[in-house]
Amino acid sequence: MKSSGHHVHQLGESSYVKHGTKHEVHREIEAMEFVRQHTSIPVPSVLEVVGVSERNPDNPNSWFSMSTTMT
Repeated sequence: MKSSGHHVHQLGESSYVKHGTKHEVHREIEAMEFVRQHTSIPVPSVLEVVGVSERNPDNPNSWFSMSTTMT
């Protein structure tokens, strides 16, 4: 599955990994947290974040994993 330049891969029955640049990954996680805090819309839980550092902001190898167990 490909969406907006991000690659999404299913790991198991309820977990996924989404790849992007450091900036894309950081902004997506921020958006998910904003929705979680300010609405009643179910949002996937972020399990792990990799490659998001200040050293290389355009790192194309950044990713995060999430669970479809909504919080």
